[in-house]
Amino acid sequence: MKHTCYLISLMISLLLSQLATASEPNRCVLTGTLLSDPELAIFSVGRGEQEREFSFLEINVLITNAEQAGKTDHACRLPNDKPYPLAIKLKPTFKFDSYKKGDQIKLIEDRLDNDQGEIFSNVYSLYKDE
Repeated sequence: MKHTCYLISLMISLLLSQLATASEPNRCVLTGTLLSDPELAIFSVGRGEQEREFSFLEINVLITNAEQAGKTDHACRLPNDKPYPLAIKLKPTFKFDSYKKGDQIKLIEDRLDNDQGEIFSNVYSLYKDE
């Protein structure tokens, strides 16, 4: 009985230590230059009363710098240490009204990893200081 209580206590301790050391979101700040003016795309889904309108901004950016934002499980760096083009869709924001081709912008990249550490999705948003 004593050994059973000891094993149960050990298993609970291991479980709690795993939960306490969960990884932080993998977040990078990307700096780049707009390759074209941001374009607003609007589309409708459904018909009649169930019709919904959605919109997003399409932007094309030449990413020239990547740095860590907070604690991450991976290094934020450019592939092969070279700038790369990035085409993404963002939620519309009034802050993009003044952006034009050639302007510098900063984006937040949140990398979503699976249990093996493989990246399966990237989520982008405008950096809050922008």
